[in-house]
Amino acid sequence: GTMKTTLGGCLSTNIHGKNNFQMGPIGEHVLEFTAILPTGAEVTCSPKINADLFYAMTSLKLKIADITLKKKRGEKIVMLTAYDYPLASCLDASGVDIILVGDSLANVVLGLESTRDVDMAAMLHHAKAVARAVKRALVVGDMPYCTLEGNPGAALPSAQRFINEAGCDAVKVEWFDGCPAVVEALVKQGIPVMGHVGLTPQTAEALGGFKVQGKEAEAAVRIFEQAKCFEEKGCFSLVLECIP
Repeated sequence: GTMKTTLGGCLSTNIHGKNNFQMGPIGEHVLEFTAILPTGAEVTCSPKINADLFYAMTSLKLKIADITLKKKRGEKIVMLTAYDYPLASCLDASGVDIILVGDSLANVVLGLESTRDVDMAAMLHHAKAVARAVKRALVVGDMPYCTLEGNPGAALPSAQRFINEAGCDAVKVEWFDGCPAVVEALVKQGIPVMGHVGLTPQTAEALGGFKVQGKEAEAAVRIFEQAKCFEEKGCFSLVLECIP
């Protein structure tokens, strides 16, 4: 067993002994603590007080492994969308597991006709704002159409910008005909990918518009095969939109 540890050491390295798998990291069970800063000042830290210090010291920033562990445990995983710092701050403080910076930014915030119309510059601008706000949740950047079906060669450098420049933890890729090769390339470069099947807004016109997908047996099988393909290519999660 572990001997002569300090409380701070246990928190910072997420030690939870033999109960880690069942109980999760020790940081998940800490409500509040007092930290002594290098200046000698004592500060109270909790999810609502000095939250940045609390999450830094408890190593509670969620990782891909934490999300997959929740799935294995049968725990609910909460994901919501945010496009800016204020909303992302509220969602993160409420305990949301994943925050998506969606390309629906095009319609909801920028007043564009289609999600196809949003460019990489706009996505990065808003992804940066969200990432600055988030202390705990996993942040996922939505790959815009112009970096995928519109220009597959731009996929890898664009995904890298979401991670390295914007501070996202993963990217989301909507299904399109050439996406298996794109996802495989991203995963090989160590970029976590969330897949998206069902109603895919970037290609909604080819699906008959914005309506429920997979109601007929043939369409349902196609969506299932797409989901399996995403899994086989290494996606850690899937968005299932507008399916029965």
